Amino acid sequence: QDWPGVTLSVHQCVTAQCLHNEEIPLSVEVHLNGLQPDDVRVECLVTPECTGSHDCPGPDRFLLSHEEADKGAQPGTTIYSARILPPYPGLQSLRIRVYPYHQGLTHPLEMGAMIWL
Repeated sequence: QDWPGVTLSVHQCVTAQCLHNEEIPLSVEVHLNGLQPDDVRVECLVTPECTGSHDCPGPDRFLLSHEEADKGAQPGTTIYSARILPPYPGLQSLRIRVYPYHQGLTHPLEMGAMIWL
């Protein structure tokens, strides 16, 4: 019942470009609306931009971990961050999502609720 109030926003922007084998710091704010930080999973999906000249692999997933929110942040806001090493050369897309999580679920996406950024 808390899920409808969960929101996701950028905390620290990634640069428009990076060199091959360069890590990208990624940080988002999640307003949990009463949920605990471990009640959700925040992931970044990285996909190469395909030109149609070859098969496109599925997205690689990177889990963001939570930390305490900055002072002055809204109450109930948690920062999730990761340092991501893009797995592909060339142009890539990064998409961030948050979804409910619990060990007892038979499938991670079983709840059917997800917010994309």
